Amino acid sequence: MVYAVDGVPFPRRPDAAIQVTDSQVVTDAQRTVGPGAYMTKELLAEKLSITAKWSHLTNAEFRRLKAMRAGKNFFRLRYYDEGTGTIREGQFYSGDLTYTVKLADRVTQIPILYQDISWPFVER
Repeated sequence: MVYAVDGVPFPRRPDAAIQVTDSQVVTDAQRTVGPGAYMTKELLAEKLSITAKWSHLTNAEFRRLKAMRAGKNFFRLRYYDEGTGTIREGQFYSGDLTYTVKLADRVTQIPILYQDISWPFVER
């Protein structure tokens, strides 16, 4: 679960289906060929990628979400850490914010409702 960005809670809680990837950053990865083949690698770091998702957001909620992200390179993300079983805060950078306009005003064509919003964070 993701709780806040730079101490500011999201305009609406992310949906329950938070996507988490626990990656290993490696170098010098090699493997042998044949029976008993094995792989060697040098582990440089372990990094979390956490993607917060929302099914639907109103125009006002979506604008607040975009304002949380605007002009920043790095974020303090408050999240639940499965490894320690605690709520932690860490430095992350933002991936691309993706979304679909679901409904727009018939006259002005200004979006009213957004769907399939996805905001990924990658540990620094």
